[in-house]
Amino acid sequence: MDLRRDPADGVLDHVEKALQVRLVRDTVVCKHRSVGARTEHGMWVRVKRRPSGRIDGQGWSGIAAPQ
Repeated sequence: MDLRRDPADGVLDHVEKALQVRLVRDTVVCKHRSVGARTEHGMWVRVKRRPSGRIDGQGWSGIAAPQ
C-alpha cells in the first residue's frame, strides 16, 4: 500500500476512533508509508505503516495499532 496513491480514509477513520480525536481532513499529508493530520485540538498525529516484524527496534517505538 502506497498512502500517496491508495485512499487513506480507512486509516484516518481508524485513528480517529482509536485515539478519540477528530482529524482536520484538509490538513492531511500523505507520504509513501505515513499519513499525518492536525487534530481538532491543534495537535499533530502521524501514522507510519510498517510490517509488524519491523516495528520494534526501528525508528520511534510509540503507539502501535495492529489491524
